[in-house]
Amino acid sequence: MSDSEDDISSSESDTDTEDLEEDTDMEDLDTELESVHSDEECLEIEDAAKKHFSEEIWQLKKLPYRAELEEQANRHFQMIKKGLAESILLNDAETGFWHWTMELDRYIDFYGRRFSKEEHIQLIRIFLPLLKKGALFRNVKIAMRRLCTLLCKKDFLTREDLVIEWRPLMELYVEVTFKNLEDDGLFLMPVGFRTDLHTLIVYARPYFSDESVQELLDEVRPFMCIWDDKPCLQYWKLMDLFLCTSLPVEKQLTHGSAIWLDEAWYWYEQITNNSFFETKAIKMFARLSVECPGHIDWTDKLDLIFSRLLRSLRLRHVTGLCQIFNLKYGSIWLVFMMGTKSQEKLMSHLRDLFNQVESFLHPSNNGLHTKRIMVLLSKLLSNTLLRLKRERSKKSRTLTKIPDVMRLTQEHLDKLVNMLLPSLKLIAFTKTCKELVSPAFRSACLLCPKIILPVVLEMVYPALETLVEPHRLLQTLETLLGVLIPLVNDEPDENGKTYRIRVITIINSLLPCYLDCNDISKCQVTYKIITVIVNMIPIVDCSEAVHVRCDLSEDEKDLCSATASFDSLISMLMDRMFDMLIAVGQTASTTSTHGPISAKTVNNIEDKIFHRGTLSVFRGICRNSSTELFNIAVNKLYNFACEHVFDSRVANEVIGDMIQVACQFHPDIVFQKFFKLVISKLQGCITPEFYTDEKVEFGTLWWISISSRIVKAHPKLLLDNWNMVETLMDLVMPDKKCTNATEKALNVLENLLSQLTSIQINSLVERRKMYDLPTDKFLAIRHWAAPVDKKNWNPEWIIPTQESIDRSTELILEIS
Repeated sequence: MSDSEDDISSSESDTDTEDLEEDTDMEDLDTELESVHSDEECLEIEDAAKKHFSEEIWQLKKLPYRAELEEQANRHFQMIKKGLAESILLNDAETGFWHWTMELDRYIDFYGRRFSKEEHIQLIRIFLPLLKKGALFRNVKIAMRRLCTLLCKKDFLTREDLVIEWRPLMELYVEVTFKNLEDDGLFLMPVGFRTDLHTLIVYARPYFSDESVQELLDEVRPFMCIWDDKPCLQYWKLMDLFLCTSLPVEKQLTHGSAIWLDEAWYWYEQITNNSFFETKAIKMFARLSVECPGHIDWTDKLDLIFSRLLRSLRLRHVTGLCQIFNLKYGSIWLVFMMGTKSQEKLMSHLRDLFNQVESFLHPSNNGLHTKRIMVLLSKLLSNTLLRLKRERSKKSRTLTKIPDVMRLTQEHLDKLVNMLLPSLKLIAFTKTCKELVSPAFRSACLLCPKIILPVVLEMVYPALETLVEPHRLLQTLETLLGVLIPLVNDEPDENGKTYRIRVITIINSLLPCYLDCNDISKCQVTYKIITVIVNMIPIVDCSEAVHVRCDLSEDEKDLCSATASFDSLISMLMDRMFDMLIAVGQTASTTSTHGPISAKTVNNIEDKIFHRGTLSVFRGICRNSSTELFNIAVNKLYNFACEHVFDSRVANEVIGDMIQVACQFHPDIVFQKFFKLVISKLQGCITPEFYTDEKVEFGTLWWISISSRIVKAHPKLLLDNWNMVETLMDLVMPDKKCTNATEKALNVLENLLSQLTSIQINSLVERRKMYDLPTDKFLAIRHWAAPVDKKNWNPEWIIPTQESIDRSTELILEIS
């Protein structure tokens, strides 16, 4: 992340004072440099193949110019190390040090943390001396930004690798937070300084020393006075921000929770209603549970926790008995109690809590409590999902491993979801906070798909049939959208049955009337559902597999038979999208809702939804369908392009982009077919008056705009059909008086040159070959929602040849 000049030059101190402070800062850096770079050999280029980098961007390894990119990255990083070292040794803080600091930021943006652990630690130690009270705020802010970038990911460095002194950070934080010196006009801080400092402390906190906990307590205990709000708040802020809770379990008894938890809990028990530091205490307890799971037994404290949680939900119109219980951190706290000694009592309290609040969730009982209960429900499910991911992930090297006896089993998850299910059913049709419903169902479905999927499907079918409750339909479709991935990826139950066949039933039910340009909300959510489906399932007719394969289960046989309707489904889907396109195109010239083809204004929200939705669905069809079914869609597109021309910019963009997508995925079938159509239409439209008129009719602009999309094809096809390309350029490139026609003609040239000279990925060649195999060799229904193995993914690249470069040169010379 780069800093603006305003951030760098925000301090308004005198010049002499700045120079003195910079000299002091650089002297500290010089001392640090002696321990980091003790000899000149560190600046020599090392063999990158022998180094283990903290992080590499894996996509860069797939590029065809990987070797040149690695060489460039190695050279760039060596220049950065050398530049930082020389600027420190030369005491060049004004230009050299900050220049190479920005270069380090660019390096991380381009290549990731592509340096070894030792270099990672050395870079951190270079910037740490700048973080001190009295240093120039400009220097401190830039150092904080770099340190946030270096420390923000916890998987690269452990506590044994790095120790950061906490006291300089606290002295700086106290000066800029509690002393109000800026308000008094004594100094001016850069914009966002306090926020950056707070973020850095959070990232640096896991690397505080073991003794930091006791040292912090000795420092802040004098502030704890319940009769004086200001120092008391300072106590809790410093404890919350600087208390290191990531100590190993064996050190918690000597240096960690054993010396502060009882004291903090005592003060938490003394909290009265609407306390200003209750959230700080909850954050500390939640962080301890996350960073040292299972270490604390919270059983005897659950009664107080749930009493305050219940009060915080605002179930009655009473202001005196309200608690400020932070639901975000409180839900994390509760989730990490699951599986511990508190499990039974925790589940009992949760069951009692949701039984008590269930009636308040009815759509008719809307009030202040509704949002808080829904937030609690959503956070409990999402944080349980995050904890489950942490338990089953093998990537984390720095987080404390969750004990085996504490790990969540499927039985634990089933109990939790069944307990929350009545509340989930009630919030499905809530009148407020509708944005929380779909994520809550999604999290619950990922935890227990066999429990949630039948509930959602039972809501979907009646909603699709209703004619008088449009809000019920929209909320049900949003809920369905949240569970689509588990639905498509559903595993067989003990009877061998899945819900996957419902996917085809749902899409057939949606197509007749739910793509409606007169109801943009319904149209948008329908587009989302269809897009997810066509991008996750191979659109291949597998009905023959029932007769040629003997290894199919009954559920697979039913699913194979259902895929026989894919041809009619694609035909119906294309017809429905084209009907909407006709409606949009015909109204463009008579209303102000949709702009004409020559309009230069930004598309409105309805045009954007229609454009992106149609293109996403069509791209999914082209990417995931067999050649036979692809031909159905392309033939529909070709017939429509032959018969319809509209004075509508959005209609023109949609048709042009659809032709481009079709050429991208199946160029051998589509390119010549559409290119010849465009040439013939342009030859009929372009007359001698076209080059002299200041205003050209919309039909000519339509086909020039289409041609700018169709030239974005495979370079080999362009070279093989160069005579047609030259014909197109001869038609559109001569000088014209019409500015709109000139702009669109230049788009043709720009796209053509880009295709001939750019490195591009050849989209999904192997997948298309698999979809055309017989069903006895490749059964598509077994590859629904199939993940991609990025380690074994080897894309095919289109690299410019000398012939394509020569053709591009000829085009430029002819025009110039």
